[in-house]
Amino acid sequence: MQTTPSREPRTAILALTAFLAILVILSPSPAAAQGGPPNWPPELKNLQIFSPDTPPAELIDKMKGFTAALGVRCQFCHVGEEGQPIFTFDFASDEKPEKEAARLMLRMVQSINEDHLSKLEGDEPVLEVQCITCHRGTAHPEQLHDLLVRVATTDGANAAVAKYAELRERHYGGQSYDFAEQTLVRAAGMLAVKGDVETASSLIQLNLEHFPESAMTFGALAQLRQLQGDNEAAIVALKKVLELEPENGRVQAMLQELQELQKAQEIEQMEGSEEESGEPKR
Repeated sequence: MQTTPSREPRTAILALTAFLAILVILSPSPAAAQGGPPNWPPELKNLQIFSPDTPPAELIDKMKGFTAALGVRCQFCHVGEEGQPIFTFDFASDEKPEKEAARLMLRMVQSINEDHLSKLEGDEPVLEVQCITCHRGTAHPEQLHDLLVRVATTDGANAAVAKYAELRERHYGGQSYDFAEQTLVRAAGMLAVKGDVETASSLIQLNLEHFPESAMTFGALAQLRQLQGDNEAAIVALKKVLELEPENGRVQAMLQELQELQKAQEIEQMEGSEEESGEPKR
């Protein structure tokens, strides 16, 4: 009886052939591996940080690292337009100040790594600073609390609240900004020191929207209310802190002191009212 040959070996051969064909299609040619992408300038000009002998592919890889670290595109430092072919860019031009700033930053990074971190003992592997160490995906690295204080100071509370919402929508879950509960508390404290208690209160209320059970935030609210002369509201906020942290001795002492002050003020007001009405003191 004649048997039908198995189709499995043939199927396996066809699959392997297809796989190898995909590898051939996707693998870069030797020329592409050594050089840059199509239409890349054949000669690299005006290199001041990197060696003139740097292979284009290596330079492109470094540039990709820079753009990722800063969250920008090529035209941030180089003369060219978004969406236009790469060969239309004038990479040799020093027209943009951002390019010189980048050189200064690269020299700084080299100095930190070579002159300082390389001399640390006991670190294995040796620590190394990179662009992303500070930038974290933003062109102008700035702590979120500093940014919010700057916006609030120049454009007001509403602008600061809107900026926080915008950045949280765009960057939450990433490394660019710290959206933990202490950020807005710190920004509020900085504004309070400047005397802008009203804006500071707006940021604390915003923080409570995101962290409704934050003892830290209620503690800051209590301090702001006390600065505003509203001891009653400050007492309410401190009591909320103790609901969340019943063993917080410092807050217990603050609450007791504030309650005694509140009671003394009430007695003083009562005595003042009796004097004005002519009624004898009790």
